[in-house]
Amino acid sequence: MSDKLPDHVILLQGVFEEGFFDRFSGQPQDAIFILEGRPGLTAARSNGRALVKRKIQPTVLADNMAGFLFYKKRVKEVWMAYQSVYPEGAVCSIGAMILAVLAKKHRIAVYLFKGRPQPDLMAKEKEIFSFNGQRVSAAGTRGYVPLLEWVDKKYITKIYS
Repeated sequence: MSDKLPDHVILLQGVFEEGFFDRFSGQPQDAIFILEGRPGLTAARSNGRALVKRKIQPTVLADNMAGFLFYKKRVKEVWMAYQSVYPEGAVCSIGAMILAVLAKKHRIAVYLFKGRPQPDLMAKEKEIFSFNGQRVSAAGTRGYVPLLEWVDKKYITKIYS
């Protein structure tokens, strides 16, 4: 990918069910950006594999870089994987709420689609202390590693099942 950002970015956040990815056939090759999905980078691996299998070459983006794309006015759609839906909102993968708030501020649609089941509510603390086998936090620190969070319905444009 060149240094130039595409004009039309579609952000994917969370780990989606397999059938979700068929909707992106025919999209420009540089349009699909996958948020990595820390702490385990599950979204980057799973979503990347599913898109490449469909001959779509996604771009992996560090979770905390989405704001830059909004700032540059490149984001045109946000898709988030949900675990459960309620009349008041949805339970989504961690990181969903910040994307929802950014999207609302920038008047960008937020679509929810069924995610792969997430059996754990919290990751192990040690998963946030290291990256690629290398310790990144000081000894003696604590970790808070929720894997799911609530997104209020006021941030959601449409929910697909």
